[in-house]
Amino acid sequence: MSESSAAPTLINCVFIGNGAGSNGGGLHCSSDGIATLDHCVFYNNEAGLSGGGICSDVNASVTVINCTISDNQSPYGGGIFLWGGSITLENTIISFSSTGEGVGSFGGTVTLTYCDVYGNEGGDWVGPIADQFGVNGNICDDPLYVDRRNGDYHLTEDSPCIDAGNPSSPYDPDGTVADLGAFYFHQGSWIGDEGQNRHVSEYRLNPAYPNPFNPTTVISFQLPVAGFVTLEIFDVNGRAVGARHAVPLQNAWHPPGTHEVTFDGSGLASGLYIYRIQAGDYTASGKMVLMK
Repeated sequence: MSESSAAPTLINCVFIGNGAGSNGGGLHCSSDGIATLDHCVFYNNEAGLSGGGICSDVNASVTVINCTISDNQSPYGGGIFLWGGSITLENTIISFSSTGEGVGSFGGTVTLTYCDVYGNEGGDWVGPIADQFGVNGNICDDPLYVDRRNGDYHLTEDSPCIDAGNPSSPYDPDGTVADLGAFYFHQGSWIGDEGQNRHVSEYRLNPAYPNPFNPTTVISFQLPVAGFVTLEIFDVNGRAVGARHAVPLQNAWHPPGTHEVTFDGSGLASGLYIYRIQAGDYTASGKMVLMK
């Protein structure tokens, strides 16, 4: 993907197995482009010259938040390369580039906070980010993915990336401090510790995760006070489909805190589904895609 003089925001996107003859195997942000990447995954992308995962050009500006950039390759910047402009990364993992350093540049400004750069063939904290290791929450540890060989970049329970994100970032759907990377490690259905529940100060319906999904996804929500919660799920024709697919059952009283429902799409057709929550006067909805 290449963009110039535009300002896209990409959320929950996966860039896999793409190639470029020169720059930006997964994404090439050129000229005066401004891009924001939020909870995206880049893996197995390749560029002939620079930026196996992401390449940023000239006056471009790129913001990368909670992304996983792994197993990409390029002679310069297996994960990311900057020809100019600026790139800011937060709560992001850059790992296991098979060629090239994790982050490289020929100019511009690279800023990392609360990031893990590890296992890149051409070097980790080298070049434009050599002086950023060990400061601003940055680490160099094996992220301990579930099954990297098969493209599963979820974190295992021993991962050093759990709760290693910026404490000021929005909490993960389980109510804990943000993890690094695109996939958080779930630490419990309800955060019952009083100290954690003080952080739940508002109603919130979190994005379904993963999304797209097959066959299950998790829908989590937050309650600042106890109340009766109704969670409904519909297909694109408005037919309710959640009653026999969501566990635990909806339409129940919940204490304050963070809660979750697992939606199982087994037996349903691929497509778009709508989930809607009502708790007191609070109503919110979201979209999720079942992809078989």
